[in-house]
Amino acid sequence: MRYFAMQPGDIDPLEPDEVWLRSQRGTYFCPVCSFPQIERPLCPVVLSAKPKKCTLNIVGGAATDVMHIELFELLGSEFKESMETQTVSLSHGHRLADYIAIRARTQILIRGGPSSTAKGYCDLCGNLFYWPLPFESRHLLRRSIEDLLPVYGGSVVALVIREDILNRVPTSQLTGIQIYELPIRDVAEDGLPEEIGTRVTSEQRKRYEELLKRDS
Repeated sequence: MRYFAMQPGDIDPLEPDEVWLRSQRGTYFCPVCSFPQIERPLCPVVLSAKPKKCTLNIVGGAATDVMHIELFELLGSEFKESMETQTVSLSHGHRLADYIAIRARTQILIRGGPSSTAKGYCDLCGNLFYWPLPFESRHLLRRSIEDLLPVYGGSVVALVIREDILNRVPTSQLTGIQIYELPIRDVAEDGLPEEIGTRVTSEQRKRYEELLKRDS
């Protein structure tokens, strides 16, 4: 089984409504690291301006992805069942029916090589501050995809999507999206423990304190 990263090709984030963004601090967004708290339901998204034509993009400062409804429908029922969804609106309340906020129900850590950085984690929510380096070393651990779900949330990309799900979408519908294969490895290449995920548990914090704070 093959998996592919799916992310916006042109990194020009959508502008969030600042009042909405502030109102979600400490509720949906962690008050310490400002990342979404994945144990809480996805919240409705409010933008300051209507997106220019886009198929997949991220909301700046909110680490939340927005997808065009046409692509969402093309990806099929298995994909939909694996996602949380919410509405996308503008500051004055107008709902954007062509767009949907998305988050995969299961998150996965995309691993890198020995030069990957691990700068610790959020003391409140456990979010791991990690960047897989170099780019061409990005891979998945076999143990993290044993359930072979149709899609996962990727730590540094919007989605990690199974090949058969991706193949449902005509190439013409993927304009503006960067897609590349993530090789599957049996052993981590970054020197970090294989059981580490996107959130560090209290037990892992004690066990791997020094490793998680390295910056190589």
